Amino acid sequence: DDIERTQAVAAPTKVSADQGFVDMKVVNGKMANAHRKFRYCYEQARQDDEALEGIMWLNMTLSSDGRIRGVVVEPRSTLKSEVMRRCMEKKLFSLKMPTPTGGAVTFSAPFQFDATGP
Repeated sequence: DDIERTQAVAAPTKVSADQGFVDMKVVNGKMANAHRKFRYCYEQARQDDEALEGIMWLNMTLSSDGRIRGVVVEPRSTLKSEVMRRCMEKKLFSLKMPTPTGGAVTFSAPFQFDATGP
């Protein structure tokens, strides 16, 4: 269904080994649990562009307090919307993630959005 399509299309992956550690399975679970929040962002962005769809790749930094502190849309994204980016950033900043050990963790995650569903 449509809600499933808003979940990460692949598990988030760490960008660099030279950083702290966090269980990425837990991070992926938190992202999946927030899919309704992300879908809301998509629906808001579609008000400006009804044809909006694709994959938004986000590069994020999870700080040592368990909060996402940085969100950047990667160039490989096929869904590019400033409205969507701002909303996703706000929703991601509100999530309580696991606390990494040994410092911040930077990771990437793709999110697929499609108005028609599978």
